[in-house]
Amino acid sequence: MISVPTWRFEQRVFQARDAFAAKRPPDAAPPLPTGEAVRFWLELTSAESPDNKRYYPNRDLPEGLVAGGWDHEHCELCGGHIDPAQVGYLDRGGNWACATCYQRYIRPQ
Repeated sequence: MISVPTWRFEQRVFQARDAFAAKRPPDAAPPLPTGEAVRFWLELTSAESPDNKRYYPNRDLPEGLVAGGWDHEHCELCGGHIDPAQVGYLDRGGNWACATCYQRYIRPQ
């Protein structure tokens, strides 16, 4: 995405969004690299983008709608968090870049 000169990003302030929580069995996601036992996975699905899912081991939240549960995005380049009230850059495909990577790789000065 960064090598295409016509690729467009829009500056945005990230805001937490609602998510849906559901408990899933231990084999719903790969084992943890630490070897920690997984009793269950909590699957969070973005209420705005149902294809966006995250899995958290043994995280005990009530199932159903979680207000503000989608509380960060990941930079596509470095994997860092873009947290609420932070500026990030969003492309038309829903991919986020953090401000540092945007300045360093996408639109260097």
